[in-house]
Amino acid sequence: MHVDILAIRFTNDGSQVWVACDGGVFVSTASGQEGTFVARTTGLPVVEAGFVACHPTSDAALVLGAQDNATQRRVGETI
Repeated sequence: MHVDILAIRFTNDGSQVWVACDGGVFVSTASGQEGTFVARTTGLPVVEAGFVACHPTSDAALVLGAQDNATQRRVGETI
């Protein structure tokens, strides 16, 4: 779980704590005790884009700079 927390929600009885942060969504079923949070966004393709650059002469090439996923390049008709 990242320290950049965007939202925290508790269930009515306080037994579950949900956290949305820079690293995804996490839940604790032990009232938020340390070491009890589990990722709930496992398998979701998420990219935090820092920049997007197009090729100067071809509209079939694109490069994206991502925060945690390095540089991604896409070439083809479906850009």
